[in-house]
Amino acid sequence: MPDVVLMDIEMPDMDGIEAAAALVTVVPQSAIVILSIHTDRQTRMRAQAAGAVAFVEKRGTTDTLLAAIRQAAAQARASMEERENHSTTRSADSTHADDDASRP
Repeated sequence: MPDVVLMDIEMPDMDGIEAAAALVTVVPQSAIVILSIHTDRQTRMRAQAAGAVAFVEKRGTTDTLLAAIRQAAAQARASMEERENHSTTRSADSTHADDDASRP
């Protein structure tokens, strides 16, 4: 699964915000960065509500885009590590519960 998805808002069939909302349900561990020429507040808020972690203007610099991608990748890695730690803790708790249940 991708750590980061870079998506434009204007796409055929479905706009990038709709695609981001759908992607979040299928691949929740991926961080979505929206790239667009539309920079109004409402568009940014829709992108955030759909699950995008960053919004970058097409007119922006390459450095700005790279920084957003790096930040999104770091966020995706941290989220994955948190899920792994939570899963490990839950497994350990389950093992201890099994041990406790087998004691007289």
